[in-house]
Amino acid sequence: MAEDTRALTSPTLLPERCTGCGLCVAACPCGGVQLGEANRPVFSCERSCTREANCVACRAGFHPCQVVCDAGAIRFPFTIGCQREKG
Repeated sequence: MAEDTRALTSPTLLPERCTGCGLCVAACPCGGVQLGEANRPVFSCERSCTREANCVACRAGFHPCQVVCDAGAIRFPFTIGCQREKG
């Protein structure tokens, strides 16, 4: 497999919108979101992402943490770099 060379960066949090509900923590398949001070999410995507081709973010093209955030507190740009099979 050839590795996708796109940069892997974490999402941006809009703290004024975040309710501290923790849904983003539960939704992350990589364990890259933890609750920090004031129950605000802390993202460690760069360290936690497995970059597997079967990852939901790669396969389906959406980011679970952002999808479950009803408050709209998790924003792009962020990219999940995935391994792609050579074609």
